[in-house]
Amino acid sequence: MTYPSLSRVLLLFKKSNGESTERPSTSAYGTFITQVANSLDVDESIAKRIFASYVMFEHQGGTISLTADRVTLMKHVGHIKTFYLQERMCLLLSIQALFSGACDPDHQYKASF
Repeated sequence: MTYPSLSRVLLLFKKSNGESTERPSTSAYGTFITQVANSLDVDESIAKRIFASYVMFEHQGGTISLTADRVTLMKHVGHIKTFYLQERMCLLLSIQALFSGACDPDHQYKASF
């Protein structure tokens, strides 16, 4: 099994440069992904990955209706934003732990770093 490099993982948190690499979709899914991308300030391709991760790992409940009213959609966008920020924080804390352990010559797991 191969694991993605740290740089590839960090690219998932890259801010949007205003130029999407994907064509905007007029479907309900495309509109929702655009709302998520704008809320998180990320590219639409990254917003799709974040939404897929949210549905796979975090969402507990029934289906997410993308044709629901605006209030319900914005509630889902808020949940996705919370999930995204928690993922970023976990990644940053993990990186901090790796670097702080690697810099400490007396760390008990120095050989692992």
